[in-house]
Amino acid sequence: MNSNVSVIIPIYKPGIELANIITSLNTQTIKPVEIILIHTDVGDNIDFLKRMEGVKILSIQKKDFDHGKTRNFGASKSAGDYILFMTQDAIPNNNSFIENLLKPFDDEQVAVTFARQLPRKDCDIIEAYTRSFNYPDTDIKKTIKDKEKLGIKTIFLSDVAAMYKKETFNIVGGFPNKVLFNEDSIIGYRLLEKGYAIYYASKAEVIHSHNFTLKKQFNRYFDIGASQKMFEEIFKQFPSMSTGKSLVKNSIKYALSKGKIFKIFSIIALSGAKLIGFKLGNNYKRLPKKIIKGFTLQKAFWK
Repeated sequence: MNSNVSVIIPIYKPGIELANIITSLNTQTIKPVEIILIHTDVGDNIDFLKRMEGVKILSIQKKDFDHGKTRNFGASKSAGDYILFMTQDAIPNNNSFIENLLKPFDDEQVAVTFARQLPRKDCDIIEAYTRSFNYPDTDIKKTIKDKEKLGIKTIFLSDVAAMYKKETFNIVGGFPNKVLFNEDSIIGYRLLEKGYAIYYASKAEVIHSHNFTLKKQFNRYFDIGASQKMFEEIFKQFPSMSTGKSLVKNSIKYALSKGKIFKIFSIIALSGAKLIGFKLGNNYKRLPKKIIKGFTLQKAFWK
């Protein structure tokens, strides 16, 4: 198997953590042939990144950032046979991270692999449980035949750390060029429809989690709901409500098992914010643009 890997990371106001991530990537058992950073704020001082091994920097204006188009741009400039998309806050957990994402490609049906996300040390206990719910410790190979069994989880993958075979990435046309969110699930669906497989590689680990406020969760799920409405022909095939209900139910059970009774109120509040945000986003066509801009995390998308 050819193991030429290009890493692509969109960046915004990067700090020393990104430098540590690049150092980790350069000390992997399989090193990337290049690390492409797509810089979205030309006013930032990124000289420290330019001096790092293997780094190439592409610049775009912040207003032109799009979850799909920006990543497609990076892919078009890449030299590797495999493209590893990451975010600037995903930290490889060991030096076999890239190797473990590559291994499943020995199966020619596999078109994309994605990593397990482990919580940060400061992660809230319920958010940490959510990580284990969404990213278990066992590998999973998914094809379109799993649609009835897995629902929305069939097309789920995460560009926080996901590796694509460039050949098949190009066959399906990459990501949508204009997409608010869920660019990874959309291309996941397109790959499955072509007969390829998505592989969750549980031994490829990154440290990545957030302690979002109620408002941030509302905003995030508004964007998720709106993006699913924009690509309704895909997402209506994969109902997500049962997965959400299962997560809430199991989170409450987990809180009780840990004696964190008061966390139940937090779970209910956060779940309510997610649900209301998602429902409003899913009905964005009925909302004035002024209201939408107050709800979304990505105001530039609605310009």
